[in-house]
Amino acid sequence: MKLRIYVIKKKHLIWAAIILAIIIIAAVIIATRRSTNETLNHIGSQYTIKDDINNDGKIDSIVINVDEKTKEYNLSVAMSDGKGYIIEADKTIKTLGYYSPDWPMHVTVDDIDKDKVKEIIIQSKDKTGPILSIFRFNNDKFEKMASGRYQVYGLIKHPASSNNFVVLGSRNNSSMNFNLFIAKEGKLTPVLSTLNNLSLGKDTIASFIEYVEKKEVEAFNQIIDNKLTSTIQNGNFEDAKITDIKYNKDGMPTDITYLVRTSVQSNSGNEALVYKVQMSLSKVEDKLPKYTITDLNIIK
Repeated sequence: MKLRIYVIKKKHLIWAAIILAIIIIAAVIIATRRSTNETLNHIGSQYTIKDDINNDGKIDSIVINVDEKTKEYNLSVAMSDGKGYIIEADKTIKTLGYYSPDWPMHVTVDDIDKDKVKEIIIQSKDKTGPILSIFRFNNDKFEKMASGRYQVYGLIKHPASSNNFVVLGSRNNSSMNFNLFIAKEGKLTPVLSTLNNLSLGKDTIASFIEYVEKKEVEAFNQIIDNKLTSTIQNGNFEDAKITDIKYNKDGMPTDITYLVRTSVQSNSGNEALVYKVQMSLSKVEDKLPKYTITDLNIIK
């Protein structure tokens, strides 16, 4: 048998290096896109979210599927110990929502009541309108913590409180109504006192939504730089989430960030469009503080 000797030429090494570089760049792009999608958690026909739900230091899986015929969402959780759980819909609403390209499900995982076990927050819709549900893992099962026809969710970690606050909001005509709850020991308790410094820019975000839907244009121009309005596309409001809040030394929220989902028309039909709306405190008045939109970006 003859011994074969293969000679690798310099040009072969160069081409091998180029191909390897292309593979690495492609992998980075795919990983970046996947990370962005998981941050937004806008659910299509099938999706899995990885997180440590029960605080055992191991990663669990929230599995979302869509029924091919009815388009109804089904959610289950596979724990790292091999146990599986089905998340049941609220008995009044009777569904976790239905998939559509212009209003896909939005899932958030937060430790709402600071017990180190994370809750699952679902924002979606059915034929009647928006659905917002919160589920907690307790006594080896998932149980409903809150559910209703809300369109806004926010977890407020105020520096003056040892407890978290949860904001559940809904739109009423041209205004936004916020309900504030104290999250403690697996329960949401309504805050009875009026907390003026936690208005959280609801009037400003309501004006933004009005402008998206082409209403109250003059009022909107007072709270935004005109150069930012070119970013906005005509559409319908779906739901929103408060993602970040910064406070001053007096506990007043000075900077607030919202993710606002809308439905817009495209050549292929209606599709979801998400705005990142950043606002800053511009004026403190006797009744409610005023906020101005300082930055606006489309992120999906």
